[in-house]
Amino acid sequence: MRAFTFVLAEPFVTVIPTSPSVARHYGRIYAALRRAGTPIPVNAMWIAAATVDTGACLLTFDGDFTRVHGLDCTVLEKAPPGSTDSGS
Repeated sequence: MRAFTFVLAEPFVTVIPTSPSVARHYGRIYAALRRAGTPIPVNAMWIAAATVDTGACLLTFDGDFTRVHGLDCTVLEKAPPGSTDSGS
C-alpha cells in the first residue's frame, strides 16, 4: 500500500473519478463486448471507459484492450524474461 500511495503522489499521476459519463462508456463497452462474445475483465472495462471519457491514449501490456472499439490504446511489448534492459 505504501508503494501505491507513493505512485499516486507523483505529479504525473491523475486519478480519474467515476462519473455518469464514464458509466455510460462502461455500459456501451460492456454491451458491445458481450454482443461480440469477446468479454474482458470488469476492471479493464472501467479503465477503458475512463480512458475513452478523457480522450486519452491508454498504454498497456494487455492486448485485451484492442477489443474495445473507440479506445485509443497502444499495447507495449513485454521485456523477455530475465532481461535487464531498461530501455535506455
